This record gives sequence, structure tokens and C-alpha cells, in this order.
Amino acid sequence: MTSTSETRRKVRVFAAILGVNMLALLVVAASSSASNLTDIPTLLGEGLGITAENAAFLLSIAILISVAVTISMVSKKNDIIMVAIPLIATMGFLVAIGWLPYWVLLVLAVLVGVQFAMKLKEGVKS
Repeated sequence: MTSTSETRRKVRVFAAILGVNMLALLVVAASSSASNLTDIPTLLGEGLGITAENAAFLLSIAILISVAVTISMVSKKNDIIMVAIPLIATMGFLVAIGWLPYWVLLVLAVLVGVQFAMKLKEGVKS
């Protein structure tokens, strides 16, 4: 395959994954009696028989995995920094709506900082 056709295929896959994720979120939001996003984990927790905090963490992990897989499929290089930047933005949103504990965002930011420092160190040595 040529580079252009491969890029188009990746964009189509990205659009399909994003569409399925958005459809799933809309179905959950429409089928629940939740008036806002912060009530969705409570209703999911009641449905699964777990606490609202665990349900929020489960939803957050599902969203983060879908973002990471989508970005890694679209990016040309398998670079952790290219995947981590959108993950940090997504985590910021999830922390803001209360679905994700703030310490998870801090841990990822530290790991990305260490990875970036290692790449800078390799660049200086060569």
C-alpha cells in the first residue's frame, strides 16, 4: 500500500472508533436518567452493583484506552509521548468532571516527563 492510502485507512479506522465511542456515550447518556455527566457513574455503579467511585474509574479507563488505541493507530511512529499528550488532555477533562482521581493524572505526567528526559539525554549523547 502507498503512504497516502495507508493514511486514509487509518483515518477511516480512527473515525469509526470515535463514532462507536461517541454513540456508546450517547446511548448511555440517553438511556439513563442522569441530568449531567457526573451522575452517569452513579447509575452505572447501581446497575453493576459496585460503588460510584469504582464505576467512574471503570468509565475513565474505558475512555482512556479508546483514546490511546485510536491515537496509536493513527500516529506514524510508535512514540509514547505522542500517545501521552492526548491522554493527559483527556485525563484533565475526566478529573474536571470528577470521574478520575487527580493522582492518576500526576503519575502519568511524571512518567511522560521521565520519558521525555530520557529522549533528550539520548539526543545529547549522539
